[in-house]
Amino acid sequence: PKIRKRTKGWPPFTPGALLARVREVQWGVLEGRAGRVEARLRQPPGDYLWMNLRVKPVLDESGAVVARIAGMWDAQAEHDTAEALARTEARYAAALAAKRDAHVFLDAVRDDDGTIVDFVYTDANAAALEWLGRDLESLRAVSLLTAFPGHRETGMFDKYVHTVETGEQLVEDERPIRSAVLDADAWFDFRGIRVLDGLSLSW
Repeated sequence: PKIRKRTKGWPPFTPGALLARVREVQWGVLEGRAGRVEARLRQPPGDYLWMNLRVKPVLDESGAVVARIAGMWDAQAEHDTAEALARTEARYAAALAAKRDAHVFLDAVRDDDGTIVDFVYTDANAAALEWLGRDLESLRAVSLLTAFPGHRETGMFDKYVHTVETGEQLVEDERPIRSAVLDADAWFDFRGIRVLDGLSLSW
């Protein structure tokens, strides 16, 4: 079984404590399953370094465990990257939730020639979900033009494509559009920027 322990709420791991963690996965190893431990080891200068340890059983012809092979490697860079990514994702989620305007993220759908033929929803804030009348799961299950084909008729789809292909910011103020959500004519302000092969769009 894969076992991961982080530093928060735990004291630094010493080599002796690491052995104790290894023993916790040994039962799985004895049954023929590989085990993994992530822990902080104290280095000679006195600081700590995240390390990964894997233990793999060696089986004989009958399937019995006759030996165990252990490998250890430096996981500090991997751990630092994961922590930085978690902080970035937390900031992104907080910023998205705090926006009062409707805001969605769209990924481009391309055909075999590389032409953008549609977009799919990857994320949306509460204001966008309320406006569209969907939860995030159902929104991700449909494409933009499937759910709201009017984007092509109004020319907004072409503007989305242009922003993704060129990187130019999308700015539309007081754009009159027949809203499928409202089933009425309405005026909109749009803002969009390219994000990877997709679009960050607010209105």
